[in-house]
Amino acid sequence: MVLFSQRKGIRPAAKALQRESIDDDLRNRLWSGLQIALWDHWSPREYMGYQSDAAKKVEFVVKLIWLHHFKLPVDTMPVFDPARSRSAYDIIRSHFFEGEWWESYDLIEFLIKVIPADWRKRLRETLNSFMQSENSAYRIVDDEVVEITDEHEIEAIESALDKGIKASRSHLSRAPDSCPHAQSDPWRLYQSNQEKRNHSSSI
Repeated sequence: MVLFSQRKGIRPAAKALQRESIDDDLRNRLWSGLQIALWDHWSPREYMGYQSDAAKKVEFVVKLIWLHHFKLPVDTMPVFDPARSRSAYDIIRSHFFEGEWWESYDLIEFLIKVIPADWRKRLRETLNSFMQSENSAYRIVDDEVVEITDEHEIEAIESALDKGIKASRSHLSRAPDSCPHAQSDPWRLYQSNQEKRNHSSSI
């Protein structure tokens, strides 16, 4: 969207390509994308301790950040609650805004890889839209942040990857539980733990 000041030449109509850098506008929008597509799934516990499944998934993602991205002991992780000072949310947000440009992209790439599969498409599309409009030199392709050369090339790669994923789904669904990749999938562990809790509560 070209605004009045850009049409009048007061502000440039297009930004310089953001390679090995992130300006405030881009960083703000990338965080907002994470907020909309990920953090907003969280909600506090209700009466009698009930918590939505989506909120539990967010807290599991936060634990993965703490353990595998920050590489800190999980018993040092504070509660996630964004309303609290020095919460896990607050620490992750500070890391995103106060770190180097590449640290923001590292966190984005980590999250794209570990969030629930049914949340990934929305997050990827939201962040790529912001990267494009803010003239970032990077896009998310196949769950990785990569430097772009041509937008049409990126679209062709994504289309080919999407076709390949659909073609292999039936094969993957038949993969045995002994498959090492299946065992390393954090969401298998999450699902297993949830089933154990549900079984225990029903006894």
